[in-house]
Amino acid sequence: MQAGRVAVWCSGVLPWLLIACSSTPLLCPGEGQPAGMIRAPLTGAVSSPEYLKLAEEEIAAVVQIRIFDPVQGDATCSGTFVTSGWILSAAHCAPATAQALEAYRMDTQGSVQHTWVVERIENHPALDLVLLQVTRDGPAFSPIATSSGLPPDLLGQRAQLAGTGVSDSGELGALQFSVTSIVDMSEHELLVDAEGYAGACRGDSGGPLLLRGPTGLPEVAGVLDRGNASCFGTDTYIRTDVALDWVQSIVGEAEPAPALCGQIDEQGSCFGQVAAHCDSGRLRSAACSQPERCGWSNDDGGFRCVHPEHDPCDGFSELGACHDGDAFSCSSGHLRQNACSRCGASCVISPKSGKAQCVL
Repeated sequence: MQAGRVAVWCSGVLPWLLIACSSTPLLCPGEGQPAGMIRAPLTGAVSSPEYLKLAEEEIAAVVQIRIFDPVQGDATCSGTFVTSGWILSAAHCAPATAQALEAYRMDTQGSVQHTWVVERIENHPALDLVLLQVTRDGPAFSPIATSSGLPPDLLGQRAQLAGTGVSDSGELGALQFSVTSIVDMSEHELLVDAEGYAGACRGDSGGPLLLRGPTGLPEVAGVLDRGNASCFGTDTYIRTDVALDWVQSIVGEAEPAPALCGQIDEQGSCFGQVAAHCDSGRLRSAACSQPERCGWSNDDGGFRCVHPEHDPCDGFSELGACHDGDAFSCSSGHLRQNACSRCGASCVISPKSGKAQCVL
């Protein structure tokens, strides 16, 4: 394995250097200008979900919830349209003392694009989940269904956080996305951790933890129950698959979702053991089962379900993974290694792109 040459950059949250062993001086683009320490509503977040590569219609399913409460004070949360008329959020985002609830579509600048009035509230009998019914008017979007079941090998898999929390200044934030990893799973909860580089923040409660399910379509795997006060620690999500019967008893069966490619191209991507690619403008996917796995297929020129013996990238995708302190990834069927450990750096998963990268 050879160390590949990679770019050098700095994020707007913490200075990051993507490196390979080289005698060339390491410089950041725009050196001489401060990298800045401004934290987005989701620390280390981006306005477009680079990891899951969602379509604009799917992105629009995540909304802000405003709570007008004369007793406890007004507050904000986040939620997700799971059907065209129902939003899934956290039960603590709909307190009994609230006078009214409204849902807002937020743009990338934090401006309200549309408002829905909550007309009906249904709390889960035991879990911190709530369904909010709203009028069906407004701009088009593609609802994101709740998960019907989580795979047993979910630990270590990347997931996409979404929310409309507030910034350090206390102002209402824009819709933002961040990548984290699932580090623990219990009967009712998922614990995620982005190694201190990202996390949910105030106002993101009720927001979704998103995965691509076995059909390749995005799913709400969890709803944010509680997060670390620093916005950099672990976050706990309520599993939605254990509440599927409750959801369906109220909203009915999930509406058929269009197979949108979003940012997924013909080469495709691996999302855990789900291989997804775009074919003539339509999303195609397969849940790989042993002995096959998601990897590079020379026959198809992209990421598909392949036998390990026929995978030239040894199971690594274009996003890569950290192994023995180094960052490995697949580039058009070629395995690349960034020797983080030999250069005094650490390999981490970028909270913005989901890629394995070397960080000083």
